[in-house]
Order: sequence, then C-alpha cells, then structure tokens
Amino acid sequence: MRTNSAHKEYGGRITGTIEALSLGQKFVLVAIISLVITAIELALGKEEVANNIAIIAYFLLTVGVLNCFVEYLSKEKEKEKIRAIASLYFLAVLLYLSRDMFGVYPSVIVFASGTALAIPKRAYIRIRETEKTYLICGILAFIFCLSLYIRVAIPYKSVFTDSFVRFGRIDPWYNMRLVENTLHHFPHRIHFDPFLSYHPPGGAPMGLAPLFDQMLAFITWVIGLGNPISTLGQQGIEVIGAWYPAVLVALTVFPVYFIGKEMYNRGTGLLSAALIAILPG
Repeated sequence: MRTNSAHKEYGGRITGTIEALSLGQKFVLVAIISLVITAIELALGKEEVANNIAIIAYFLLTVGVLNCFVEYLSKEKEKEKIRAIASLYFLAVLLYLSRDMFGVYPSVIVFASGTALAIPKRAYIRIRETEKTYLICGILAFIFCLSLYIRVAIPYKSVFTDSFVRFGRIDPWYNMRLVENTLHHFPHRIHFDPFLSYHPPGGAPMGLAPLFDQMLAFITWVIGLGNPISTLGQQGIEVIGAWYPAVLVALTVFPVYFIGKEMYNRGTGLLSAALIAILPG
C-alpha cells in the first residue's frame, strides 16, 4: 500500500512539474526525449528510423528555443501573437533551407505536421477575434507560397530540362496542343480535331471545355506581346504551360479561405486553406 501511495505521489509530482512548464519548455522537453530515442535507435543499428526521429527532434528543439526566447522577452498580452508570427517565419526559413538541411520531402512533411504545434491554440482564437487583417493576409500569403513550393520546387528537375518541358501523362500534352493551335489562330479555337480519334478514323468533335486552355492561351499571348510564337518560341510557351496549373492551384487557397470564413470563422478558413495547399494535385 505504501509503495502504491509513493508511486502515485511521485507520478503526481511529475505531472505537476510538466503542467507548470511553458509551451517552449514543453517543446524542448519533447525534443530531448526524441534525441534520446534517436541515440537508442542508432545504437540498435536502425539508422533510417533514427534519422526520421532526429528531424522531428531538431524541429521541436528549434521551435521550443524560439518560444522560450519570446516568452522571456515579450509582455504577457503579446506572447501569443508574437510567438505565432515568429513561428511562421521559422517555418518559412525551414522550407527555404530544406535542401541543405535534410532534403525536400522530409522538410515538407515536418512542416505540415508541425504547424499546429508551432502556433498555440490561443493564437488561432486571437486570429479569429482580431481586427488586424494584415496578420491574416500574411498567413494566407505564406500558405500560397507553400502550395507553390510543393508544386514547383519539388518536381522542378523532373519537369524542366535544357531542351524541353516534360509534361506528365496524356492530358497536359493535348492541352498544350490546343493552346499552340489557338495561338496560331488567336483568339479562335478548333472545334474539330482530326487527331482526336483513330477508331473510327477521321477525328472527332472537341469535347473539352474551352476556359482552361483559352485562359492559358490569352496569358501566353499577352506575355509574348501579341506574337508568342516568335518572341517566346516552343520552349517558352511550354514553360508558361507548366507554371500555369501550379499557380492556379496555389491561388485556390484564397477562395477556400473566404468560403471557410463565411461558413464558419477565420480559423476554419485558415485551416481549410492550409489543407488545400498540401493536398496532392
């Protein structure tokens, strides 16, 4: 009985000590535990597992030190706002340095999983209630850049080569054919394509909606100063075609935010925008 009572008392002290820690100190504590686990995994010869845990540990340690610094310097009423802004800047730097630190894919995964940890719950509540829209605009701009980074920087080497642009699968190639044909006869678009059907031969009527291709053709026409075939050339047109869907998807975060905001609140809009930014596609 005495042993059980002593265990409960000891456990209560540990729990009380952890609860008394600030957010930054909790981050540092979890990071230290993760580093200990990393050392154990390395001793067992599991290097891949150890590397993955170390990535998360370094992330938590940096955010923890950042939060401790903010807690020490800032006033009580300003802690949550300053910590949220500082954490977002840290995450931006993390992505910027990802190639040199530990590779692109792990950094994006760590960023996606660590955003909620870096920004305390109270910060989301303050964001919803505050009238200062510049903070919302800054977060949305950051989410937009993240979405563009995932869709441009990560697959960049597999898409852009020295001689041509490597599109994926069938649809992008056919869309570029429609765009190039439209540029040759701007602003007119073909309504019947002899290459669209081989069985039976003779072609088929155009079944694709025109807005997507017409918008790309118009943008290319404007960038090419009214004569993109001569000013941009084949590769220039293809480069614009490769950037076009990535920018469109990244821009989706803004209407998604406003839909979430109108239906629920600002926090829901920001969360929806962040999720749409990291979804595949």
